Amino acid sequence: MTWDDQFGQLTVAAAQLHAGQIRKQGGMPYLIHPLQVVQRICSWGIDRYAHGETWKAALFHDAIEDTEATSDSLLPLIGASATRLVVALTFDPAVQTKEAYLAGFQDQHRTPTEAVVVKLADRFCNVEDFLRIDPSYARIYFWKAAAVYQAFEARKKEITSTFGREVVAAMQCDLENLTTVVGPAA
Repeated sequence: MTWDDQFGQLTVAAAQLHAGQIRKQGGMPYLIHPLQVVQRICSWGIDRYAHGETWKAALFHDAIEDTEATSDSLLPLIGASATRLVVALTFDPAVQTKEAYLAGFQDQHRTPTEAVVVKLADRFCNVEDFLRIDPSYARIYFWKAAAVYQAFEARKKEITSTFGREVVAAMQCDLENLTTVVGPAA
């Protein structure tokens, strides 16, 4: 099976997991959001063949948090590496505060590099959705994740080592553009 065939099947599986869910921002089927996150990492230059696990994690990044999926149920579907990334991307309020979760992206021993990249793509997509429907909240939402942007800055060397300079430059450009659009922290 080709990668594209496999990714198509994974997209169907993600659609089934998120069936009936609607995005708060805009009322679209929820599946649109994970696909936007995949599109974002693709636009940064993250190759589907070289970094397929990152693509899988982007597609399933909200599966444990927002569906019936568990790490055990994802394992046979997307494999151990991608599942590990999804687990790193999952916020569990029973385990930690949102602030501690976001700060955890700075810890290279706790959070894989690929998870930082997917989290940035996720946050950027959410901010752009808020800019369309609630621009005043977009700024608040953007700055709530300042720890993730700091993680990107602190971990640029390892992100560059994993994905390359061009990818990091594209990510930096998106971060700067969104920072300009939303404005300074209140």
